[in-house]
Amino acid sequence: MGAEGAVTLVFHGYDDDPRELEAIPEVRAWFADLFEAWPYWSFFASRIDQTVPLVLSLLLSGEAVAGEPGMVGWCFDLDELKPLLLKMFGHQNELIERLEIGEDVNERVTHDFLEAVQAFFN
Repeated sequence: MGAEGAVTLVFHGYDDDPRELEAIPEVRAWFADLFEAWPYWSFFASRIDQTVPLVLSLLLSGEAVAGEPGMVGWCFDLDELKPLLLKMFGHQNELIERLEIGEDVNERVTHDFLEAVQAFFN
């Protein structure tokens, strides 16, 4: 329980790459493999930094788009968001049940994670 909402995702070695992390194929592939092996990000991801947005941007397909001069953004396929969240919460439910944590914690964690998701898209 001490790690709930406390895991931060950081990538070192890409500071000189002009692309955003979600636009780097090897970072996306590595994180997809990690997610398949350990899919509990909705429970453990820090909600006070940029971990939730980074997790979502690495898992949702999309494309780089030009913004203001010198700026590049990432355009997501938002049709993938709901299925991704359902998958994440399904794994979270399995974790909660396996560890006998309790439904009240599950509801709070789900609410907190969804607030971080909403903040990312607003």
